[in-house]
Amino acid sequence: MRYLGMWLLMSTQAKCGVREYFSTAPIDPYRNGALFHLNEIMSWNRFNSITQALRFTDEPPPSYKDGFYQVRRLIKVFH
Repeated sequence: MRYLGMWLLMSTQAKCGVREYFSTAPIDPYRNGALFHLNEIMSWNRFNSITQALRFTDEPPPSYKDGFYQVRRLIKVFH
Protein backbone atom coordinates (compact mmCIF):
# COMPACT_ATOMS: atom_id res chain seq x y z
CA MET A 1 0.00 0.00 0.00
CA ARG A 2 2.88 2.35 0.73
CA TYR A 3 4.32 1.69 -2.70
CA LEU A 4 1.06 2.63 -4.42
CA GLY A 5 0.64 5.67 -2.20
CA MET A 6 4.12 6.83 -3.07
CA TRP A 7 3.35 6.64 -6.79
CA LEU A 8 0.15 8.61 -6.24
CA LEU A 9 2.06 11.26 -4.30
CA MET A 10 4.75 11.47 -6.98
CA SER A 11 2.09 11.89 -9.66
CA THR A 12 1.09 15.23 -8.12
CA GLN A 13 4.33 16.87 -9.27
CA ALA A 14 5.70 17.36 -12.76
CA LYS A 15 9.26 17.78 -14.04
CA CYS A 16 10.90 15.62 -11.45
CA GLY A 17 12.71 12.30 -11.81
CA VAL A 18 11.71 9.42 -9.53
CA ARG A 19 15.17 9.26 -7.97
CA GLU A 20 14.85 12.88 -6.80
CA TYR A 21 12.07 11.94 -4.39
CA PHE A 22 14.61 9.88 -2.44
CA SER A 23 17.33 12.52 -2.40
CA THR A 24 18.78 13.60 0.92
CA ALA A 25 19.61 17.07 -0.42
CA PRO A 26 17.76 19.97 1.20
CA ILE A 27 14.36 20.64 -0.35
CA ASP A 28 14.43 23.69 -2.62
CA PRO A 29 11.11 24.53 -4.32
CA TYR A 30 12.92 26.91 -6.71
CA ARG A 31 15.20 24.17 -8.06
CA ASN A 32 12.21 22.38 -9.62
CA GLY A 33 12.91 19.24 -7.61
CA ALA A 34 10.69 17.24 -5.28
CA LEU A 35 8.92 19.11 -2.49
CA PHE A 36 9.19 16.10 -0.19
CA HIS A 37 11.47 13.13 0.50
CA LEU A 38 10.13 9.58 0.51
CA ASN A 39 13.11 8.10 2.37
CA GLU A 40 11.10 8.12 5.59
CA ILE A 41 8.44 5.89 4.04
CA MET A 42 10.59 3.43 2.07
CA SER A 43 14.22 3.20 0.99
CA TRP A 44 15.18 3.79 -2.64
CA ASN A 45 16.58 0.25 -2.92
CA ARG A 46 13.33 -1.34 -1.77
CA PHE A 47 11.21 0.93 -3.99
CA ASN A 48 13.40 0.17 -6.99
CA SER A 49 13.33 -3.58 -6.27
CA ILE A 50 9.53 -3.59 -6.17
CA THR A 51 9.36 -1.59 -9.40
CA GLN A 52 11.73 -3.95 -11.20
CA ALA A 53 9.84 -7.03 -10.00
CA LEU A 54 6.39 -5.87 -11.16
CA ARG A 55 5.00 -7.73 -14.13
CA PHE A 56 1.63 -7.37 -15.83
CA THR A 57 1.62 -10.78 -17.46
CA ASP A 58 2.91 -14.27 -16.91
CA GLU A 59 2.92 -15.10 -20.60
CA PRO A 60 6.22 -15.49 -22.46
CA PRO A 61 7.02 -12.87 -25.12
CA PRO A 62 5.62 -13.64 -28.57
CA SER A 63 7.87 -14.68 -31.46
CA TYR A 64 7.10 -11.40 -33.26
CA LYS A 65 7.91 -7.86 -32.07
CA ASP A 66 5.07 -6.61 -29.87
CA GLY A 67 5.89 -3.71 -27.58
CA PHE A 68 2.58 -4.11 -25.74
CA TYR A 69 2.58 -7.83 -25.04
CA GLN A 70 3.12 -7.22 -21.33
CA VAL A 71 -0.13 -5.25 -21.02
CA ARG A 72 -2.12 -6.99 -23.77
CA ARG A 73 -4.07 -9.14 -21.25
CA LEU A 74 -4.81 -6.07 -19.12
CA ILE A 75 -6.17 -4.21 -22.17
CA LYS A 76 -8.45 -7.16 -23.02
CA VAL A 77 -9.87 -7.17 -19.49
CA PHE A 78 -10.60 -3.42 -19.67
CA HIS A 79 -12.49 -3.88 -22.93
